[in-house]
Amino acid sequence: MHNYTLSIEEFAFALGTVGGTEAALGFMTSTLGALPDHDRTSRLTAASHSLLARGLIRYDAAANLRSTEPPFKRMLLGVLQAIATIRCTRVHAGQTDAQTVFVSPGLAVSSQVINAVTITLDVVEHWAGCVTRIADFIQAQSDTPAEPITLTPVTLLDALNAAPSPEADGRAETVLRQANVDPELARRIVQQTRAATMRGSVLSMRAEDPGLAAEQANLRADVGFLFSAGPSSGWLFAVEPDKADTVAVYPATAGAVERVCQTFIPKF
Repeated sequence: MHNYTLSIEEFAFALGTVGGTEAALGFMTSTLGALPDHDRTSRLTAASHSLLARGLIRYDAAANLRSTEPPFKRMLLGVLQAIATIRCTRVHAGQTDAQTVFVSPGLAVSSQVINAVTITLDVVEHWAGCVTRIADFIQAQSDTPAEPITLTPVTLLDALNAAPSPEADGRAETVLRQANVDPELARRIVQQTRAATMRGSVLSMRAEDPGLAAEQANLRADVGFLFSAGPSSGWLFAVEPDKADTVAVYPATAGAVERVCQTFIPKF
């Protein structure tokens, strides 16, 4: 496995060396904001020197050719040639963390921007490793149950996303009971979701979205799941493939994460 920690400018310059100039500029702009041309140029020049010093790129002055270290190039191409882009977001103690997984035919690349200064990039060689990273990110329980406890209309999410109130909680419990969930379990799902210390989403971005610069997609528009987690339990709410009006409710276990990921993360 190859792991890299780069500055924002180093990553952008490196993408350009393998044909990703447009993606590089989009990434810099989305992360750093619009920069004056001279500022952007000076930053990228400094980044190129740093990459040369680290041996990640090479320059043949006589031939005026630039090359990229093979494992580093493979990682960069994995980002640029991704056939699926998985955006993971979580909010905990007022802090938002995000991780993006780029899935290409031969590997996945997990990336995380830190304080708009650096980006970590980890090459994941196997599909199972990709799923494990997602399960760890949402702090899934180690229990193995993978079956949904019920399928409900998407109105369940509307009720759970509404401001806490007896009325909203009652609507959520009603939707669950109408989906044949035991009343006590329905009450527990709503209470535990309301009391969650961490919540977030794992979404498969649409192909037309610009991978690195993509904003978080609307859950109803893309395949993926919402999750909530507390000290001892959590729940996963997955949009059913080809059924944007249906949500499958699972305990937030590693087995459930694997089952749901099979519906939207290509095997590699």
